Amino acid sequence: MPPPYTRARIVSFEERVGTIKRGRGAKGDRVRAEILKHNLPFSISEIEEACPGISRDMVRVVLRAMKAEGLITPTGKGRAAKWEQTPKPIGQSTPAQTNSLEKQQ
Repeated sequence: MPPPYTRARIVSFEERVGTIKRGRGAKGDRVRAEILKHNLPFSISEIEEACPGISRDMVRVVLRAMKAEGLITPTGKGRAAKWEQTPKPIGQSTPAQTNSLEKQQ
């Protein structure tokens, strides 16, 4: 017979479960963070290797979104394509930085 569930055990369990932070967008955020870590040109395969459990399609979705935001640009086409971060002029913010600043205000 298992031990009875006391109020203290239930509260302890609820506290531990409450620390798990995974919600919508977690995979996309992981891919985005991995892309922003790369200073040199990188391929989709390199991002896939760095983010196990995330599909190639999800990586492509994030790449397209970041390209539209002006954060990255492709160099080449097809299988040989590499991606790199877009150089930012000194003192000028990117569209993503501008959006995050607007959300904070």
